[in-house]
Amino acid sequence: VFQGVSLTNSNQFTFTNNLITIIRKRKASQNVADKFDMIAGFIIRERPAWNVKPELYIYNNVISSSDIFGWVVPNSDCDAIQGFENNTAHSSDHCFWFFRNVSNCMFQKMLTAYKCQEGVMVYDNFWKVQAEKFQLTDNKVGVTLNAGMKHDTIQILLRKSYIAGQSFKGCDSCYIDENECSKLSGIRTPIVTESPAPYPVLKVQMFPFYNPESDSQFGGLVLIQENVFANFVTNGKCKQNVIIRTNDKSADFTPVPEFSKNKVENVSEDNIFFMDYPSPHWVSIDRCGKDQCTGLYNVLIKDLDGTVVGKQASIISHNPGIANTEKCTYKKDSQGYLCLTLNYGMLLFESQDWDKSSRLISPVQIDGDNNYKNTLNSFMNMHWQGFYSGLKRLSRFPLVVPGDSTFNITFSGTPPKNMRFRVLSGQWEKYSLIRIQFKEQSSIHVLAGGSVVKPYKVDTSLSIQQDELDRTKVRQCGRNKQYFRENILEFLVVARWDCMVELKQAMSVMISLKLDVPVEDFFKNTKESNFIDKLSALLGITTDKLKIAGINKQTNMIDVVVESKELTGNEDASQLKAMETELRNKINTIVGLSQTGQLGGSSIKSVSSTASGYDQPLVYTISASMFESNDVEQISDKYTQTNQN
Repeated sequence: VFQGVSLTNSNQFTFTNNLITIIRKRKASQNVADKFDMIAGFIIRERPAWNVKPELYIYNNVISSSDIFGWVVPNSDCDAIQGFENNTAHSSDHCFWFFRNVSNCMFQKMLTAYKCQEGVMVYDNFWKVQAEKFQLTDNKVGVTLNAGMKHDTIQILLRKSYIAGQSFKGCDSCYIDENECSKLSGIRTPIVTESPAPYPVLKVQMFPFYNPESDSQFGGLVLIQENVFANFVTNGKCKQNVIIRTNDKSADFTPVPEFSKNKVENVSEDNIFFMDYPSPHWVSIDRCGKDQCTGLYNVLIKDLDGTVVGKQASIISHNPGIANTEKCTYKKDSQGYLCLTLNYGMLLFESQDWDKSSRLISPVQIDGDNNYKNTLNSFMNMHWQGFYSGLKRLSRFPLVVPGDSTFNITFSGTPPKNMRFRVLSGQWEKYSLIRIQFKEQSSIHVLAGGSVVKPYKVDTSLSIQQDELDRTKVRQCGRNKQYFRENILEFLVVARWDCMVELKQAMSVMISLKLDVPVEDFFKNTKESNFIDKLSALLGITTDKLKIAGINKQTNMIDVVVESKELTGNEDASQLKAMETELRNKINTIVGLSQTGQLGGSSIKSVSSTASGYDQPLVYTISASMFESNDVEQISDKYTQTNQN
């Protein structure tokens, strides 16, 4: 017998008060494939149809000593009566495997697992996983709650459970050997990916089952609340037992587990966490490339109220460039830093260009305040065609950052034309000031919540350090300044769930306007809105395509950026040239109108040249008097007439 109970197409089933025991592999078979049979005490062999909600009532059963799997069953839905409760499994490789029922919301409670290699395993197409009232002890890993779904706000919640390392408190002689009571972990850090692990039907095809099967998501919330963690100790032959350890296969991103309202019993500080190192085998052309993947160098775990560590704390992986040594202590046996502060969060950013998986822009260098240094690699290749690597590596980058800090981001390749940024699990309202220098002159739209955030004017008579964005008074999501002459953009990302900052590059030119009155008087008398209305009419564009990028009070100069349209990153050279030509023609039309006196005031004189994406940007000097002597309708009519001629 290699399955105790096997169900196929069973939509109504009741199973209570049973014992299933000793389900073994077929030792006599000489067929190599038979060694990988789906051995299980109880298995549902097929997922239910999407429009059928099975009525399964499975209560008060025990599975003992089943090779590979104990229970392989569908989850209970968040909005349904629990159909799986008070069941136990022990002495199996995988005691519980839950796969998706009909709903993408899982709520599982009241089960017991002990002496398992994997106590509870979840890795399916869920946007929410909630687990409550588990009793887990003497397992190599107590619980792994993963989710695989394209959803930026996946939620994982573990509550009101009892999770122990050793059931025999302080009794290492109660265990047969060191392997039985060493390297026990209560929780493996969850992962959230774009698709789940394959459902283990018929044959076991892929080990381990917690291995990521696709790219990690751009977010995820993990809450670990109101649990009891007991008997994670090192004594005698029982060693290296911890409450939580990293998923050693998570090469790219680990969402931040946040502990609160928990209780610990017989747990020392050295037995709280363990951080894995990346595998050296990942450094290969079909995995992480020539550099190591950096997900395991940027793991953050937080104890929000000190009920696990003893004080409010952040736990950071072995990355000395990101740990503030004054508040952080390196734990050699745990391979990570224990920091007595909550002033850390997870910053994520990614390319949104069409070639985000095929064009490498890594390694990416991050330099910040207080000697912060971090080097990031693109995600591991997760795309395979049979045995052949797809060589596609997503340009998505998570990194642990301290709050209220400035970070300079330097890409190895040309920065993407479209990006997005967010901070997860940071202290509320703490900011990250991001500064990026682009390789070409361009206008960048900064959006927060899908709406464009108007940039603050730059004082071009000051250095960037003297004129940097004031972020301490107004912590506005997406607040930004663009130093157009230096091709530098700086903007705020605030630690709030609703703060998603997007960058969209636009084809543009810059015009320098020479005012014949002081800058203060010009804006006082003419008003910025009137100025933009008239200049937009001159150029035959809408007002949203024009912005004042900088002012210089000493020289009475105004830098004005004129935009064509947002770039997708997929334009070829001829398309870019056409957009540049269109912008240049608009400027040349106004030069001609001014030189022939049709606009009034002083004439326009060409002083140099630039457009975004080209070595010679276009810059003109224009007298300001024309904006005082013509109304919008007259200017617009003259521009249109000349353009038609």
